[in-house]
Amino acid sequence: MPVRLIIAEKPNVAKAIAEALSGGTPRKNEKGIYEVGEDRIAACAGHILEQYSPEDYHPDLKIWTIEALPIIPEQWKLKPIPSNRKRLAQIKDSMVGADEIVHAGDSDAEGQLLVDEVIEYLGWKGPVKRVLIADINPAPIKHAFRALQDNADFAHLTRKALARSRADWLLGMNCSRLYSKLADKVGIKGVLSAGRVQSAVLGLVARRDLEIKNFRPHDYYAIKLEVGHANGSFLATWNPHETQEGLDSEGRLIHTGVVEKLKGLAPGAATIESAETQRKKEQAPLPFSLSELQKMGNRRLGLTMSAVLDIAQALYDKYRLTTYPRTDIGYLPEDHHSSAPDTLAAVTANLPDLEQTVKAADTTLKSRAFNDKKVEAHHGIVPTANADPSSVAN
Repeated sequence: MPVRLIIAEKPNVAKAIAEALSGGTPRKNEKGIYEVGEDRIAACAGHILEQYSPEDYHPDLKIWTIEALPIIPEQWKLKPIPSNRKRLAQIKDSMVGADEIVHAGDSDAEGQLLVDEVIEYLGWKGPVKRVLIADINPAPIKHAFRALQDNADFAHLTRKALARSRADWLLGMNCSRLYSKLADKVGIKGVLSAGRVQSAVLGLVARRDLEIKNFRPHDYYAIKLEVGHANGSFLATWNPHETQEGLDSEGRLIHTGVVEKLKGLAPGAATIESAETQRKKEQAPLPFSLSELQKMGNRRLGLTMSAVLDIAQALYDKYRLTTYPRTDIGYLPEDHHSSAPDTLAAVTANLPDLEQTVKAADTTLKSRAFNDKKVEAHHGIVPTANADPSSVAN
């Protein structure tokens, strides 16, 4: 049988893969690599390579000068992160004698890049397959390995992450040096850091801060009329026409004279000239994407975006209770529909308060959530069939 080297993005995923493929407790060889039959399973730890700094390209660039700008590498280069040299060496040693590599990075652009860059950096020329793992329980992992794809089909994700990484480098390295040296000329000492994301966010914060500082409050009026009716009372709201005098730029009534005039016009009796009733159907919500989960966590529980991400990541990495969280997709693959009964059974077994709700679910129905055309490398966040919340520490 061919020898495969499986490269995971993180050690816990490598362990989960080894446990799934071995059907038990996997063993490590003398170099710390899992071995299961002809498979070797190694792991990165996030990025184990980093971009060259300007002075790595040329020692003269260690001195910050405006004259040296812009700094644009002719050939982009990477170097090992010192704390991860051991992991890089493990992967390199594991390539010896391997016939094929299986890329098992996370299913997003960054996960695609960080394993691809290691494979390229170490000079691998053999075939590379891609396994997409969104649930690190044994059964889904085995299923994923039965559906390996050509890693070349995901090159667009690598290019996406690489473009972002190099844009960060170009903007950060050049603008930070430029702003710092310009500030130095007017007596402001220190480093003025700039970045593709941080500068944009800082601009939003500064703009909002100025809006708050310059805000001038003023009163406005909402006109409501309480109407009594044989079938009950209700409030009618006055909606002014665009041509109505006394409105501010946002269409709110601010002129007290108009208010007094409207109060004087309040009738003793009112007539409902027309009424319309519509019956509408509301579609069931889609599974959560990360952004929608963060919004819900903030709205319902007051959690910050980072807190929701940390919790979601732990439920995936540590407890294996949910699928991969860093997704911007709210749809599911169509073949996941067949696993719905098992997932619901796990939820029922471990969350008895939901038993009646789950029993009422019709698993033969297939909602709009199951749509292969909407699913890319990853899908919406859902519970796993291993969902036992009693394992989660308080």
